[in-house]
Amino acid sequence: MLFFFSRKKTEASLEDPASALFDETSEAESSADTTEEEIELPVDLIRHEGELIIHAPLVGAKEEDISVTVRGNEITISKNATAPKSPGEILINECYWGPLSRTISLEEKIEPEKITAELKKGVLTVRLPFWREKTKVVQITADEEEENH
Repeated sequence: MLFFFSRKKTEASLEDPASALFDETSEAESSADTTEEEIELPVDLIRHEGELIIHAPLVGAKEEDISVTVRGNEITISKNATAPKSPGEILINECYWGPLSRTISLEEKIEPEKITAELKKGVLTVRLPFWREKTKVVQITADEEEENH
């Protein structure tokens, strides 16, 4: 199985993570250019007992700040929260409070109707159950007129 993670303007594969090192500028260089740029959301992706589980740290975000969208074989998690208002002069400003987003392309089929998302203690957990082929036995009925002939 192959998962693709979008990394700003390029895509890198889990099978070849080193390729992204040569295609991208450093995070420090690109994030220094603008403060409004959307930053890539860090995630953990786990396969466990018939489902994929995504964990994303979203400390300080509320439910209304977060969007989880599934379109075809892609899932996108986005967050847009603003910094808390504090009186006084900022002495250290290391927290990023702007937009974060991550799109993951999946090769596995998932059941969109059964996807769940929960925000607990600043961590978003998204569960993506694998699509399971179901077999249905179809009952055959006979037309009563044909049976009498």
